[in-house]
Parts: sequence; structure tokens; C-alpha cells
Amino acid sequence: MINLDVLIMASSRPQLIPYCLQSFERFVESQQTNIKFRYLLHEDFVFPKESEKVIQWAKKWGKFDVIIEGNPKKGPWYGYGSYV
Repeated sequence: MINLDVLIMASSRPQLIPYCLQSFERFVESQQTNIKFRYLLHEDFVFPKESEKVIQWAKKWGKFDVIIEGNPKKGPWYGYGSYV
């Protein structure tokens, strides 16, 4: 079994994150790999109302192991640095 981190930086795009992750999952399932994913989300509150929608969706999806909210926005390197 291979462990792999998947870092998602949504940047206030609630309409894209479900599409992105569902497409990714379909691809992975089609490859029949032996990989265990750890899903990490960093949401930088560029547009706070949209970011709230991203966070709500991520919690509802239930597969994120870690969710970091950059509120107020802190930039993408803050999120990346929080995981490594």
C-alpha cells in the first residue's frame, strides 16, 4: 500500500472543487491502484462567502483528513507549510 497526500487549494471556487475531486476519484478508481490517499484542503478566504461554501461542501463530503482555513487570507504557502 502506498500512502499519498493530495493537497487541494480551492481559493474560493465552490463550483469547481466537487468536479475536481470527483473526476480525480473516478480516474484513480479506473487505474485500480494500491494507493491510500490523505486529502488535505487549504481554503484561503479570497472571497469569504464563496470560501464558506467550499468549507461547507468539504465537511459534507467527509473525506478530507485535514481542513485549514486561511481566514483572513494568508496565501497558498501558508497552507502548504502547514502540511509538511
